[in-house]
Amino acid sequence: MMSEESILSEFSGVAVHDCWESYFLFNEMKHAVCNAHLLRELSAVMETSEVKWAGKMKQLLKKLYVASDYGKAVVTDFAKYERSYERILKQADKQ
Repeated sequence: MMSEESILSEFSGVAVHDCWESYFLFNEMKHAVCNAHLLRELSAVMETSEVKWAGKMKQLLKKLYVASDYGKAVVTDFAKYERSYERILKQADKQ
């Protein structure tokens, strides 16, 4: 489906989705990837490779979920988690 044929072409909020490539064709909205889908993708990486960063990222996402009161609140001390995130990304770049 082309973006101009969809109601999503007029949506200007934040769309939480499964990272399906076609969604990124809609430029008016902001994109957020569903955490459950990210966890599933990280599990697949862990099952099909020996990289350690995927497990660390999965743990971090779970910690953020708990810190957000299980998705009910905004994480206020995000800088602490951001440092962990950056370390994991650097490790992933090396593998």
